[in-house]
Amino acid sequence: MSFSKLALALLTALQAALAGAARENLDALAGQPADIASSAYLYRADRAPEKNPPEAWILLMQYAGLPFEKPVDTNAPAVKQALCGLLWEEVRPLRRLELAWPPNAANQPAPDALVVSWFDAQDDNAHTWWNPRTLKEAGPPEVSADGRTYVYPIPGDTWGVVASVRGSTNASAFAVPTLRALVPDRWKQMEVEIEWGYEKARAALAYDGRLEAYDGRISDLRSLTGDIGTTITGPAAWRSDGQTGQTPTEKATRRRGVRFRLLSMGDSRWRRVWPYHARPEDVARTIVTVWTGSGSFSFLAADLEHGPILAPEYGFFVRTTTRQQRSAAVPADMPPPQKDLLATKVDVIPGVPLMRGWATGEIPWFGSNPTSEQGLAGNLRIPPRSVAMHPLPDRDVGVGWRSPVKGPVRVKASVAMADAKGGNGIEWTLARDTKDRRFILRRGAIGPGGSQNIPAESAAAKPLVTNVEPGDMVSLIVGAKEGNHICDTTVVELSLAEVRIGGSTWELTKEVMDTVLAGNPHADAAGHPAVWHFYSEPCIVWPQPSQPPFVQSSEAKTARDYVHELGARRLATIREQTRAHSEQTWAGAVTAMCGTNLPPHPQPAFVPPMQVDLPDKRLTAQWNLGAWHLLRHSVTNAEGHWRFNDFPFGVLASETYMILRALDLQGNHREAADGLDQWLSLPMQPGPVKGTHEWSKPDRPLGHFSDGSGCLTHAAGPDGAGGHMDAVHCMGPGAIMFALAEHYRLTGDIEWLKFNASRMQANAEWILRQRRLLVGNLPGGDRLWSRGLQPAQVVTPDSLRMHMQFYETEAYYWLAVKAMAEMLRRIDPPEAARLEQEAESYRKDLVAALDRSIALTPVVQVRDGTYHSFIPFAPYVRGFASGAWGWRRCQGHIGAIYWDTVQSADPVISPAGILSPTDPRVQGHLDVLEDRLLLENEKVAARTREFNAATDWFAHASWQYQCGLERHANIHLAASDAPNFIRSMLNQYAVDIMPGEYTFREHTTGGPPDKVFEEACFLERLRMMLIMEEGDRLWLARATPRKWLEQGERIAVKNAPTHFGMAGYEIVSDTGHSRIEATLEFPLRTLPREVLLVLRHPASAAIARVQVNGNAWRDFDAANGFIRLHGLAGTARIQAIYGR
Repeated sequence: MSFSKLALALLTALQAALAGAARENLDALAGQPADIASSAYLYRADRAPEKNPPEAWILLMQYAGLPFEKPVDTNAPAVKQALCGLLWEEVRPLRRLELAWPPNAANQPAPDALVVSWFDAQDDNAHTWWNPRTLKEAGPPEVSADGRTYVYPIPGDTWGVVASVRGSTNASAFAVPTLRALVPDRWKQMEVEIEWGYEKARAALAYDGRLEAYDGRISDLRSLTGDIGTTITGPAAWRSDGQTGQTPTEKATRRRGVRFRLLSMGDSRWRRVWPYHARPEDVARTIVTVWTGSGSFSFLAADLEHGPILAPEYGFFVRTTTRQQRSAAVPADMPPPQKDLLATKVDVIPGVPLMRGWATGEIPWFGSNPTSEQGLAGNLRIPPRSVAMHPLPDRDVGVGWRSPVKGPVRVKASVAMADAKGGNGIEWTLARDTKDRRFILRRGAIGPGGSQNIPAESAAAKPLVTNVEPGDMVSLIVGAKEGNHICDTTVVELSLAEVRIGGSTWELTKEVMDTVLAGNPHADAAGHPAVWHFYSEPCIVWPQPSQPPFVQSSEAKTARDYVHELGARRLATIREQTRAHSEQTWAGAVTAMCGTNLPPHPQPAFVPPMQVDLPDKRLTAQWNLGAWHLLRHSVTNAEGHWRFNDFPFGVLASETYMILRALDLQGNHREAADGLDQWLSLPMQPGPVKGTHEWSKPDRPLGHFSDGSGCLTHAAGPDGAGGHMDAVHCMGPGAIMFALAEHYRLTGDIEWLKFNASRMQANAEWILRQRRLLVGNLPGGDRLWSRGLQPAQVVTPDSLRMHMQFYETEAYYWLAVKAMAEMLRRIDPPEAARLEQEAESYRKDLVAALDRSIALTPVVQVRDGTYHSFIPFAPYVRGFASGAWGWRRCQGHIGAIYWDTVQSADPVISPAGILSPTDPRVQGHLDVLEDRLLLENEKVAARTREFNAATDWFAHASWQYQCGLERHANIHLAASDAPNFIRSMLNQYAVDIMPGEYTFREHTTGGPPDKVFEEACFLERLRMMLIMEEGDRLWLARATPRKWLEQGERIAVKNAPTHFGMAGYEIVSDTGHSRIEATLEFPLRTLPREVLLVLRHPASAAIARVQVNGNAWRDFDAANGFIRLHGLAGTARIQAIYGR
């Protein structure tokens, strides 16, 4: 026997011996309710404060009602009484909490000495770690026969539980139990293989690493059959050397990696339409993270039930060798869900005229219009003498008839959308609930403006008859379709009749319409009490088939085989298809969204100083409208200074900054400077002003900041909707600093800088002070995932004041510190050096958090069959906000998908550059955006009738909700991906533009029709297409369409402010004679290190030769069509020659 075979045999035997006990343990757990305690941050009173996870102290602060902006008071009575607790990153459907002590435990507390409290996630709050919480107490425990285990029922969904000691005794006097947290989902078992090093470029890399399961159990870890280079070093760890010393044949055939057994839970699905709000069926999930020295990633165990996972960014292949039968989302023997009566009597239902009834919060509600008038509100029509109801995204609303009789009854019902145009329709269910089981009688859905009789009224339709016992409930239930509850007011009817001759009948509308406020439950017409019930329940989770655009399953057993298989299938991502497609045009984008009846652009009252003359005259006209559109809604004060808001809304730096930046980019520096002074003139100590948004804090932005001293916040401006909203959009202090720094860079006004530096630096110091807050306030705070990041804050009040540590905010705050250091180099070098060190420290903390977020987020399948990274919007979010994390959290009108696509993590790439646009993970993130979130979302489907992703992808997608805040086009540009930039930019323009005045609306499916922030964002993108700074380099015509350089076409830019001074160019195409010529005006203030002139030949021809001022020039990239220019000044004449 050869040495390698002997080593392999010994290794196999050793692994088999180690695996036995673990295998038996998993077999016993399979099919049992899943225990999710291990995925929580555990607090134990028997640990020193700093030995607990720092995140666990957030649980204790919430439980004890302690302020987040101050250090934890570890001696607070409520803290001292806390024995143990669990804090989850997501809201979980916890149903049972078990506390168990070993037989030899000393000082076990008696059951009546303990109280278990849980945070209720079913009220109207945002339910993050940092938002106000509703604390509820669990009922008394069930005690095991040996008295060592206490089992507490948890009747609601939660993200945190605390077991504490009653009375005045400290928890330290008692033994801390072990905890099990059980959910309804059950463990599934599978065998998994992970392979690496199968590519030649990675074959020699060491992949030493470990596995980590989130809501899962791993056992029986072994190396792949035949892999003698991987050695198991622990229950979930290994060493894996590169393939050195092997023969060529061994290198080409031997597989490297590990295999193991896994307990997992949950399902996965590729939906045709991405959920707007997080769906309950996505909450149960098992994530496996692979940590190695040559790259780390995570995958969703349930994805393996569809087929293999190929994650090419770091070279991993994952498959299961277990044949799985995916579980249905709703079991056949589904128990009846918990019904919560709508408890608040309401005489008025907001936004629904003439209705009164019962509600929980504002929504869900059930009500009646007892009048003979029709209730009218926009497209909403409430018929006279009718009843209606409205669900939440994650709570259905129902009206139930509790049977007072026994025997067969005939059931009829109807549903009708009250809004003829809005929303996306509703889902309905007709169900009969017994004491322990729900029977589905009928279910279906209707679209916007739709209606349906149940059963259908036709000669062929059979009557709907069901047998009831006294106490059974027959219900008509309405749910939000795909999680979108906008415009879901539904007019309903429900009637029942005994089948027997002379039997009783019940008619909902007739019996409750005039007396709906008499009670809930409500008596029937015969006087039987508590017959009609108006209630809400957790939304019904129906099995949703996975509908991928290609076959996911595969018989491939190795990475090499699967790579070959995918290659043969010739699948392609949207970005790949875009590069192969003819480039998007203004006409192509706008006619797809707005039709062909497009009036001409109006003439502006004045044009901006920066002038452009483009082959596409529509874009030239839109540029010329820019400054006039931005300024016409602003005002001048008594001193003649311009003052801005975020028309039609009040002022907020988070958006007003871009209006001022666009003015600077177009050359309107005086107007921009006036607007920036609305922040520079603020006092060092912020204070409220008349008209400030009602949710503003008096002295700091709306977040858990320690103070506001020095912060650029609480600006005032012209009146606008919402009032002065600066302090309730906390990205603002960073965003306005970005605009301030850009103003200095574009003007070079050193006197302006000297005059305003101290005020800007105070803002930077405030940012630095706040980023140190949590590390100092939480015991062990230097171990936080979010170490060195800002405290939780609000970036939009539209989120129900959802407090989070947003990567978007971090990007702009870091830019503020970095830019302040750069500006101080000119006037205070020592201070500049200090701030540069602070900025670098901040960057390292932010990169560490981002790296962890990406590694812990499951890779996502895209349209070429591979899986890629996604960058979540905040730390402690493992994946999509519109996935498990957002359930019961993102309840505002913006939807959970907003955080994945709009106020997302994208600003850390552009404009911050903290992650490079060419980072493989960023490129993967772009594929996930373009292939999934920006293609499959319901807003895209709403704008195109019968939208089909396979045929409508090019001109009808690449956007979601608020294009001004969606930065993916900017990232395409920063990566020099011109075809995708052009498509994204023009498609975003087209979905927002309002032909006629050619103003921009706020949202892709609605919103104000003249929103200047969205127009400013478009102007920034168009300017960057034409002329763009990148550090000490200047790009010219970086992403102009190839069509613009067809024979005889001309691109001209004049008086363009840049970081280096005024610049301009003219490019004239003479491709008919195999040349393109350009005249460049170099900036005079500072010479760029290099100027990159991009000439995108209409036929993609390569440059053969270049001449500069008549002399041969060799520094150019022939294939990519750009010329590097350096050492030049004044005017230069460039000629690019094509062909031989």
